[in-house]
Amino acid sequence: VGDNRRHVAHADGTPYLWIGDTPWAAFVAATQAEWESYLDNRRQNGFTLVQVHCGSGFLRFEQDRAGNPPFFGAGAGLQLNPAYWRHVDEKVRAANERGLVVFICAVRQPGASFPMKGFPGDDEEEVARFARSLVARLMDRFVIFSPIADDLWSPPADAVGRALRDASSLHLISAHPRFFLEPAITFHGKDYVDVVGVQTGEGWTADPYKKEPKRPFSTALAAQNAYEWPLHLYRLAP
Repeated sequence: VGDNRRHVAHADGTPYLWIGDTPWAAFVAATQAEWESYLDNRRQNGFTLVQVHCGSGFLRFEQDRAGNPPFFGAGAGLQLNPAYWRHVDEKVRAANERGLVVFICAVRQPGASFPMKGFPGDDEEEVARFARSLVARLMDRFVIFSPIADDLWSPPADAVGRALRDASSLHLISAHPRFFLEPAITFHGKDYVDVVGVQTGEGWTADPYKKEPKRPFSTALAAQNAYEWPLHLYRLAP
């Protein structure tokens, strides 16, 4: 985080411009060759980062393209599948080799289905244990972590955030909250958060996660949010 606490910076203090898009499902849905082709394209177009989901990226895949599920067993017998997570390693490495940071969302919700069948996403001890494991695996990589994706604050999110921070003083931690200002504000001031995240592009006039009557998308509202919400967060202290 830059000296003024208002932007991200390289180690020498040069501002880092976060430009990336969202291949959320890359870990589970892309082959290594497809992924590297995508990365080459993004690098050529000036991107500095890619944003991926620790789980399925909202798809319902049970295994990756090589046929590996992320875990074996369930409950107390749940175990990491080394083959799956080695492929995750390879994808992160390939991005870093091209100068791209990898932003990994939803550390609280790992695996191939959303939420992962059998993964105890509401068990604070277990989600913290997985977070520490993921940090250890990626300690030498250029990654940024988020406990959540399109989610609200919760005690398990805090457990993941604290575990990520305790496991690494090297990596930035953010949050990718649901697409309203209020969820972003709930992460402001959390001692594990380096960069507050906010989604402004959706001109939602109703929450699609709730059983509310659908109302028209508002481009004008999306434009207004894109200006007002970051400015609101920028003005908060710290």
